[in-house]
Amino acid sequence: MRTVRSRPVGNLPAEMTSFVGRRDETADVQRLLSEGRLVTLVGPAGVGKTRLAVQVGAHLARTFADGVWLVELAALHDGALLARTVLQALEIRDIGGREPRQVLAEYVRGRRMLLILDNCEHLVTGCAELVGTLLDDVDSARILATSRELLRVPGEAVLAVGPLAFPDPATPAGRPRPYSAVTLFAERATAASYAFALGPDNEALVGEVCRRLDGLPLALELAAVRLRSLSLEQLLGRLDNRFALLTGRRAGSAQERVLQAAVEWSFDLCTAAEKTVWAQVSVFTGGFGPVAVGEVCGAAGIDRETLPGVLDALVAKSILVPEERSGPVRYRLLETLREYGLGRLRESGAEAALRERHARWYLDLAERGEREWSGPYDLDWLERMRAEQANLRTALDFYLTHDDPEHGALRLATGLWFFWVNTRAVTEAAYWLGRALTRDTAANRYRARALVVAAHVAVHRFDFGAADRLLDEAAELAGRIGDPETMARITCRRASMAMFRGELDIALELGEEALSWYREFGRADDVNALLAQLTLASIRLFQGDLPAARDLGERCRATCVARGEHTYLAYVLLHLARTAWTGGELGRATGYARDVLRLCRASVQPAILGYAVDLLAWTAGSGGRYERAAVLLGAQSEMLRTFGPSLSGSVLSVRPRLDCEARTRAALGAAAYEAAYRRGTGMDLEEAVGYALDEQVPTGLTRREREVALLVAEGMSNREIAQRLVISQRTAESHIEHVLRKLGYASRAEIAGWARAGSHA
Repeated sequence: MRTVRSRPVGNLPAEMTSFVGRRDETADVQRLLSEGRLVTLVGPAGVGKTRLAVQVGAHLARTFADGVWLVELAALHDGALLARTVLQALEIRDIGGREPRQVLAEYVRGRRMLLILDNCEHLVTGCAELVGTLLDDVDSARILATSRELLRVPGEAVLAVGPLAFPDPATPAGRPRPYSAVTLFAERATAASYAFALGPDNEALVGEVCRRLDGLPLALELAAVRLRSLSLEQLLGRLDNRFALLTGRRAGSAQERVLQAAVEWSFDLCTAAEKTVWAQVSVFTGGFGPVAVGEVCGAAGIDRETLPGVLDALVAKSILVPEERSGPVRYRLLETLREYGLGRLRESGAEAALRERHARWYLDLAERGEREWSGPYDLDWLERMRAEQANLRTALDFYLTHDDPEHGALRLATGLWFFWVNTRAVTEAAYWLGRALTRDTAANRYRARALVVAAHVAVHRFDFGAADRLLDEAAELAGRIGDPETMARITCRRASMAMFRGELDIALELGEEALSWYREFGRADDVNALLAQLTLASIRLFQGDLPAARDLGERCRATCVARGEHTYLAYVLLHLARTAWTGGELGRATGYARDVLRLCRASVQPAILGYAVDLLAWTAGSGGRYERAAVLLGAQSEMLRTFGPSLSGSVLSVRPRLDCEARTRAALGAAAYEAAYRRGTGMDLEEAVGYALDEQVPTGLTRREREVALLVAEGMSNREIAQRLVISQRTAESHIEHVLRKLGYASRAEIAGWARAGSHA
């Protein structure tokens, strides 16, 4: 179940520059993927493995109904987080306490998807193990890996990616055939300098540049931008001098020496300020913004007022690449250039200080985010943390591997709780918190708070035993050091756990105790006080005290509105919807549940959306709309299967859902119920939300029917469609009949026109 259906499913980036050459390699990779399940593109740095993989993925986007997904691994340096990173790229959240690798294997099984694992070489053992696990479990998915070395997995097909073709010096005079290296250099040079144009008078010089650079795409692109300030003759002359000096003293293959020389030459042609910034920003992992650069590098010799101009200059020289994203501008360094910059930073003796400043900046960012996220900017903070995840991991690793007198690891791991819990990254949260608590055992408030957060994470992983042990240790420590605020948080967490266990009297007492603390100390508007009050509201609902449940829920809503809060408002509205449904107020319950859908639709919080859809199934069933109830039950089950349960939703929904299923099945009969239920499971996330909101769906086509329509638009026969989708020819014909009937068309040509026009959105 996904959110995007108006374009091919997946996350392939939009290419900012043209793709040049590689026609034969593209065809070879597509052929290998049709014959086997794993293809690895192997080649040196800078040869264009990633661009080729993305190009192949774009070509095959319509072939893989469940998407082409790019997993960028260059910024990941901890193999323990590999499966979690793949799940994140697939937009799949952690599911309870299950291992990410198990969740990933189950998700991929039976899906027709292409998974591109990019830059595997520094995690080759972990990648090989993960790929081996997936290949043991899946049959219809394909994996395309890029690496500087083989994965050495059984069944691996390997395609060696070489340099682009360039003219041989022995080529006779006259206009040469179109060499891809020449084409690439000419396109990038034209983009860099309006005065450049490839023609008979400079073809030989361009061919010589391409030969000197061995046809390596990255080296060609770095050289092409120099034509802003150099003539082609000057460029070639400097290449001659530089390469004569550098390539003779470098170990490694010829291509590795050429790339190293090209990168060093680009570095030497930078100004002093540009060299400094290039080296310093290499401490960032993944992307980074100018504010972060100013804070981390600003006190290390760079004037903050001139920094924007330096960053612009590095972009113009193709050292920094602007990221294609909405929001504030961000940059990234290609991994080859980052590795070089780190080497220069290390040589300067400034690496340790820059890494410490980097870690400190991200610690401050996380602690600020924890303070500010619960309010009108909650979704902005979650998005910001998501964009900075690679840097946050690097900062955590720094604190865990260096002296940490300020308890940075505990503080950073604790400060990120709001991001990890709200994005369901609880497995990763447990990983970092466990490492931090093991390493830093000092008896202080940082450890006490970290223990409470670790218990909260354990509850979300359905590990109540671990949560009890962590809260016991936290309570003992908080009592010993005199930390009443942490004690209030512990009490609130214990109230929630007692409620989940059905110990409602104990839960009520603990919840009221926690809430009274916040009121006594003037913290009634604190987010933790809101959680305590919402817990009390849920307890009252469990106890059947509907007036109290409603009153407490309305107070929570008022608090959320006053704070401009969105995330917890969704949970409050869900509580009010359940309370209204329990009291037989079906119209009110429906209204609240739809408010949840509208609130969470843009931010795509699947667990909350799923339970709102579930509740709308109950109201439909209670109101006698049994077919609608069955469709919604099917849609919710697919959401649950894909995105996993949330704790509060699973506890509060089991009995009503079972009752609704039994009542609906009895009213419709088994056959009609199953047909309606399957209709719901065939919906993607956007369709399910639209149906739950009673929005008009123009076509009513199922996912499979839309796939068939797209293949008809490609000119495929019924037999070819059946082969592509691995179904019988009769089933393919039946799908086409359904499409014709639903669209009101009489011919395949009309289906093709509809699909090409994008009406399948």
